[in-house]
Amino acid sequence: MATSKMRYCIFRQWEKFWDLESPILIEKSPPTLMQLGYREALFPAVSSNLISVRHPLYGCFWRKIQQKGLGLGNLGSEKRRSEIQEDLRSALDGWLKVHQYLIDESLPNLKDYTSTAIIMSEVFLSKKQAVQDILSFQQLFFPERFSNSSSALLRKEHRRLMFRGSISNNITDEFDPTMINEWMVDWNKSLINNQDSFKSHILPIIEKYEEKFNRFGYSLVNVSQFDQKVFDRAFSLDYNHVYAKIENTL
Repeated sequence: MATSKMRYCIFRQWEKFWDLESPILIEKSPPTLMQLGYREALFPAVSSNLISVRHPLYGCFWRKIQQKGLGLGNLGSEKRRSEIQEDLRSALDGWLKVHQYLIDESLPNLKDYTSTAIIMSEVFLSKKQAVQDILSFQQLFFPERFSNSSSALLRKEHRRLMFRGSISNNITDEFDPTMINEWMVDWNKSLINNQDSFKSHILPIIEKYEEKFNRFGYSLVNVSQFDQKVFDRAFSLDYNHVYAKIENTL
């Protein structure tokens, strides 16, 4: 599969999103997580992977119901509540499947494991120097003029790293760590105000998955509780592995 023809075809598909004069070409897409070994085989010796893992409830549930104008106390009609519950189960199963595949298949099949860094976003990005650390990994930089993001992506829930800058200059490293985990504050407030609805429709589901996600260092019952050391063990990382690797690139 990793033939010169496939390398050419994939490069042609991606190049329209890149400035080929840039020393670093960045590809961000969910399938890449499942195909690390394949991507490495296509572009050996020149590819690196920065894997950012986020709390499963943020992307698969909380952001989704907020976009629909709902909350923990307002999940809509009985039919809609049933759909949301099924969406939640499906999303949690999907998160587990993808990340277990990453551990069991994608990472072990890499020939150059040292080219990959895995970060627990909630911990890593809570540091003030997080953006600078990310920029230093393999000397990455993110010029705004190379981004194909629409203005709609400037909404708070999509400003993942809180990059700010002007079109004429490279992105600056202004960064507010409190914004990364702000959704947890909103979640906890909504939970407190809507305990009956949460206990009836959401809690029974997440309690069934709690132990499975604890093995990755996350908690579904207490979203603001996470454990970097457990996360590192799950992904077979030595503690401070990511930070040491980034420092070595400086």
